[in-house]
Amino acid sequence: MKRNIFKKVTAMVVAAGMAIALAACGGGKQETGLTSGLETKKLSLGAARDTQLAPIIMCAIEKGYFKEQGLDVELTLFASGGDLTAAVASGDIQLGSAGDTPTTALLTSDYGKFEFIARTTNLGGALALVTSEDIQTPQDLEGRTIGYAAGNTSEALWQALVATTGIDESKVNLVALGAADMLSAYETGDIEGFVIWEPTVTNGVKLGAHRLLTGSKSYFNGVEEDFDCLNSYALLSGNKEWIEKNPNTVVAVLTAMNDACEWLNGNMGEGAEIVSKWLELDYEDCLGMMQRNEYGLSVDDRTMDDLKASAEFLYGGEKIPFVPEFREVYDGSYLEKIDASLNGVTK
Repeated sequence: MKRNIFKKVTAMVVAAGMAIALAACGGGKQETGLTSGLETKKLSLGAARDTQLAPIIMCAIEKGYFKEQGLDVELTLFASGGDLTAAVASGDIQLGSAGDTPTTALLTSDYGKFEFIARTTNLGGALALVTSEDIQTPQDLEGRTIGYAAGNTSEALWQALVATTGIDESKVNLVALGAADMLSAYETGDIEGFVIWEPTVTNGVKLGAHRLLTGSKSYFNGVEEDFDCLNSYALLSGNKEWIEKNPNTVVAVLTAMNDACEWLNGNMGEGAEIVSKWLELDYEDCLGMMQRNEYGLSVDDRTMDDLKASAEFLYGGEKIPFVPEFREVYDGSYLEKIDASLNGVTK
């Protein structure tokens, strides 16, 4: 069994109420007055093809928030976070909303060349351990066969579960699988549960599995409770040189996304209609997945601590060359121009 290198990370409560959702999007929004001074008006943004990374951008397009800022935005959807960050690195897209694992790999690939300027989602609620119904507590996992995806947030959630519950990992038969193989392995009985992200989680539930826990909730013995386990984020990143040459455009992009965030958190049902059409998902499935995410641009010290813990996990697995100092590759000044409360990072 693998050495547990991922330390316990406190989890934010996903969809805990309107006040928290609005706080994540800021509450003291200010007029920027920068639409006439945009350095670039037509630009390409990128996101992964899922309900974690793309909804704010989709809603900003469909509800006209980018146009209100004088922007003509094209959204490109990618099959994976690695493909997305590769497009950021090549300049094919100017800004990308990617998970913290591929973003950290990007930030460390050429240190100082790239930076992130906001988060878009806390997606801990979209990460889950789904199991057969006869597994009702973490202790029931002992003696069972569980699938996981190595070297990413799937394995990170598993290690956080071990750290928070104290189960004996040596008594669990862990099998490394690709996300695409987990459903078939569960159907054939080769595994009795798996740790993965949406939409594979929802598709597993359709096969008769149930959520035993997520990054922010536990369902032990059928009781739903808050569960401080793992935060994982989508971060908005880009080439630092491009960002610095286009400050008014960057503020306009973030203003539009913040407006879209506030609208989405108050109109999740309508937002799910927009997102489900973009992603060609069943509406109810899409709504359920989106309700487990916390959409918001705010970045604070806990975000930085969580990112460091994630990077330590990646470094331990030799996925990145070093653990970056995230305060060095984050510029919160653009968020501050929209609403000072969105940047809660201390120096």
